[in-house]
Amino acid sequence: MSNSPFSLVPRITQDANGSFPSPYSVDPLPGHLRVTLLPVAIMALASFLSTFGLLCFITYRMVAWRKYYRVYPGYNQYLLLIYNLLLADFQQSIAFLLSFHWIKQNNILAPTAACFIQGWLVQVGDVSSGMWVLAIAFHTWHSVRGQKLEHFRFCCCVVSVWVFVFILAIIGPIAHPRSFFVSTGAWVSYPFSIFIECPARI
Repeated sequence: MSNSPFSLVPRITQDANGSFPSPYSVDPLPGHLRVTLLPVAIMALASFLSTFGLLCFITYRMVAWRKYYRVYPGYNQYLLLIYNLLLADFQQSIAFLLSFHWIKQNNILAPTAACFIQGWLVQVGDVSSGMWVLAIAFHTWHSVRGQKLEHFRFCCCVVSVWVFVFILAIIGPIAHPRSFFVSTGAWVSYPFSIFIECPARI
């Protein structure tokens, strides 16, 4: 492993409360990373505004549906699937908005509250986004075959997907509460290399 000052290596870092062990922190950010994080943060802001706006619009139409529709739009299963996919993308956008925080303080420190929040949202957002794309694909396939779940069973499946996602997301932080979410370079996530390169830290 490189001994460069920008390497992702276990080190002691300082915060307002003193020093603490910080596996795979980046402090300070290398110049190229500060530059490349800015487009990520800007795209995250664009994603946040667009998904938030669309979620508000759909939610409003479902709440005040009598003004616009004769039948409650919440019975439209495709709409509910897309709504949940938007929720997943919304969480991802919030995660990468924290890039502005890392740029401002010129480092990525773990463990910190910002580190945990970004790692959690990235993990939940990535997994749930993939799950909802898969759910839309399965639903489309069944619809083409002329099969359709009744509304109650469909809602149970929707809840089950989120429960499955959160179970997957919570296992790691419970097992390794202070070292599961660490810097993986440009943002915080779960590092596959942590079990190989730094087993003593976990």
